[in-house]
Amino acid sequence: LQCHSFCPFSLKPVKNRALVLDATSSRRLKEQNKRPKKQQKKRENAKTRLARAAANAAALYPKQPFLETQQQPALGSLQQLTHAIDAQLLQNKANNFSRMMQPQDSMSSLLDFNTEHENNPSYYTVALVFGKALQQDQVTAEYAARIRALVQYMMEENLQVDAVCFCGPKTGDNHLATADAGYTFFRHLCASHNVDVSAVNIIMDRTSKDEAAVLVHLAKHLQAYYIADWLKEAALKETAAANDKYSLARNLWKKIQVHLELISTGYHLCNLNDIHHRSPGQSFLRPVELMRREYSSFAQHEVWDDDDDEIAEERGGIVETSWSYRYATYPYLYAKEDAVAFMARCYLLGQELMPLFINLKGVVQEKEFFQRDNYLVLASIRRSLVSQMEELYKTKPTLRNDLRTPGRDVNVALEGVVLSLGRCIDLVRPAGLLVGSVSKTDYERALRSLEHAVSQIQSVCDPDEPLDPSEWGKLNGTSSITGEMNETVYEKQYTQLDAKAWEEYETSSMDDDFIDNDEQIE
Repeated sequence: LQCHSFCPFSLKPVKNRALVLDATSSRRLKEQNKRPKKQQKKRENAKTRLARAAANAAALYPKQPFLETQQQPALGSLQQLTHAIDAQLLQNKANNFSRMMQPQDSMSSLLDFNTEHENNPSYYTVALVFGKALQQDQVTAEYAARIRALVQYMMEENLQVDAVCFCGPKTGDNHLATADAGYTFFRHLCASHNVDVSAVNIIMDRTSKDEAAVLVHLAKHLQAYYIADWLKEAALKETAAANDKYSLARNLWKKIQVHLELISTGYHLCNLNDIHHRSPGQSFLRPVELMRREYSSFAQHEVWDDDDDEIAEERGGIVETSWSYRYATYPYLYAKEDAVAFMARCYLLGQELMPLFINLKGVVQEKEFFQRDNYLVLASIRRSLVSQMEELYKTKPTLRNDLRTPGRDVNVALEGVVLSLGRCIDLVRPAGLLVGSVSKTDYERALRSLEHAVSQIQSVCDPDEPLDPSEWGKLNGTSSITGEMNETVYEKQYTQLDAKAWEEYETSSMDDDFIDNDEQIE
């Protein structure tokens, strides 16, 4: 007999029992079919990856030989860095930095701006006369000087204006708005000197209290009532459509230029120009710049050409804006009375603090950085005030009695101004001399001190008074010095002030401390 082995689960004979046992073992089967695991790489941290990238970059871009041998100065502070930069600028003859350039004074900067932005007869010109608060419902001498300047420009330089804007609300116990009184004085001057203003549009702003609000309201008024009509009067300029192969349609554009003539006294316009260049983000002229845009909602209709009956689509218009400054001479700069002339000089020094005040306000609001030039101006103005007071006490002791009036003592107010300016200088000195940082709390304290000084000077030292009734209708008042001599002296005053500040900055050390406030007042 032949022996056969039988499977316990089957009646059929199985020749190879071992093969069946291996096939029925699921554990061995999984082990045979199991794939070997891949060895996972160890994850590197960011420091290791950066080190490897730096090594690869160093291998690809080796250091230049001259960089390795060149000796660089060791800079341990911001002051040393500043001196190193100044030294390199002085040695850079290729860029014409043979010497440090002296900063341009405010009046020269204003005149240069006028040269670059001259008016054109084809422009739509709007004259803006900045108002000055009335006194006893009467136009003051300074406000009258601004309006006189406009009439003189219209007569002597043939200034053609399409609109004139007068601004200013009611102030104090006055019954008239500043804008209404200014317009009345303007019409009286024009009638006295045969200046035709029948075709001039008059814009009255009786609500704006400061320069920023005036320019915002004027820009909105022009956009709402004048831009559309001026665009309709402008000539069409034809431009071919970009997607039109057969020139069946054309784009017709209109473009106009709106030019603003800003009229005020010299110190006021210098402040506007300085703030616009030093702190452009806080410039009062931003609304005028924002008028520069494309207007497409005025005309959206089809126009038929009479020659070939082609359809032209009128797209709207483009508005460009510009401005220039027309300044009037400050009437109290060379007054006959010593007390009035003294207050006028102090008032002008206080007005030069406005760009610094705007800059410091922006620093507190975290809109801009503190500017080094403003620190130099602040120190120069304080020294000038101290010199004015020392001269008053030594050479003209009787003048102190003239500066005392019921409810107002100029001497006491100026002493407080000097103390506030000294406190402001002490707080911002590290930033002004680039020797350290200033905390936000110190900036806020410096802003409060500067605001107190500016408000005191404006309220106490302003010598402006109502215009003499005998000067109504006159272009050249007896209380002011007009003509080329006055303008030249006025420009010279600004130049000497800034030149003195720059000379003191160059000759003095950067880390020298200023004299104590109490010693200067004594």
